[in-house]
Amino acid sequence: MSDNDHNHQHHHGHQHDPRPDLHDEPLDPGSQALADALKVSFRVLKFIMIAVVVVFLLSGFYEVKQNQRALVLRFGNIPDETQPLKAEGLHWKWPAPIDEVVMLPAPTQQKQFTSTGTWYREDAAERVDVKKAFRRGPLKYLEDHYTLTASDSQTKMNLEDQERFTDYGIVHTQWLVTYSIEDPLRFFTTFWQGNIDLYGEVYVREENAWSRVRAFLEILISQAVAMESAQRGIGWIVFDKPQEFSLLVEDRLRKRLKVLDIGLKVSLNLVDKTPPLQVRELFELASTAQSTKQTLIKKAQGDEREITSRASSQMQEIISEAEAYRTKVTQSAIADAEYLQKVLAGIEDSVIRQVPDGTLNLTAKRNALRSDLIRVTADQLYQETIREVMTNAYETFVLNTQRNANVQIRTKISRDNQLKNNDVEQTSENPQ
Repeated sequence: MSDNDHNHQHHHGHQHDPRPDLHDEPLDPGSQALADALKVSFRVLKFIMIAVVVVFLLSGFYEVKQNQRALVLRFGNIPDETQPLKAEGLHWKWPAPIDEVVMLPAPTQQKQFTSTGTWYREDAAERVDVKKAFRRGPLKYLEDHYTLTASDSQTKMNLEDQERFTDYGIVHTQWLVTYSIEDPLRFFTTFWQGNIDLYGEVYVREENAWSRVRAFLEILISQAVAMESAQRGIGWIVFDKPQEFSLLVEDRLRKRLKVLDIGLKVSLNLVDKTPPLQVRELFELASTAQSTKQTLIKKAQGDEREITSRASSQMQEIISEAEAYRTKVTQSAIADAEYLQKVLAGIEDSVIRQVPDGTLNLTAKRNALRSDLIRVTADQLYQETIREVMTNAYETFVLNTQRNANVQIRTKISRDNQLKNNDVEQTSENPQ
């Protein structure tokens, strides 16, 4: 750097600045206090703004409890339809009015209520004591809910002949409804936001939306009960097949929900059923008589099965014994026939030996000899049979019934005292 440049810079460094220096001039006490107040205010305002932003961001945290699912809406719409539902845990969203959280029950959570859409009107006292309701006046059609039934004779007709059906009975039914949201997203988009229009009424999303869900199900249940009741007799519903009636109504309701496709799953259980209270006692008497009838029929059927089974068993025993006896007799007859064949063969051999060929009057002699041998053999067989029979008898009388005076009567009598005493005891025990 040259000396001229240095002198020039030194000259400018000592040049007087005509602008006033505020720092050099002291403020009066009032202005100083105002300046200090403004500095503090700006600092407080800055802190408040930062705090508001922090609180604003922190307000976006929300908790999804057990058995819940959260659906986040951004300006009323679903921002992410691929993963719209938030599971259990802590989550964050943009605070309102940007995002809004709708809490929905998880598919595992169930809700219950008692449907009285087809039940008669009852007050608190009648709920405690049903008999108090029996003393009420006529049925009030605008207050007492019910469904109409078909006659018993018409229910036996072909169900295709619908135009001939006539309502013959009134029945009250009460149902326990258990429902869950099977598809939360489907439920929200089709029902909660008001896309279901039933009888001209749109169910909009509001604070009492769950009461709307209940009212909606009440309508569907009443429809299902009315449709099934119109095809059944009151006796079949109340006494004969109440559980089957419950299953039919539940099946009809599920088919209706499947058509609507709103993501709801519902099950029904028939809690109570009754004819009109004004005639309930008469129906109970009829039910008792019907129950007694069924009991007697079942007892008679049981006795029939027992007697038939016992007779069948006895029949099988008799048939078995007869088969065994037939087999025994057949085998004995075959053995006797074989034995007699051998005896006859022996007699024939003896006749041939004793009357050889060439003998004078061969045929006559052989026939005479053959007759004598057969008579002797028959007498031997007879004697053997008599001995066998007498061996098994303890007191026997054998009488000759032939009128030939030359035949001697032979008698064998057993007089064993022990056998005789046994016979007397048996006779005294069985006087007949």
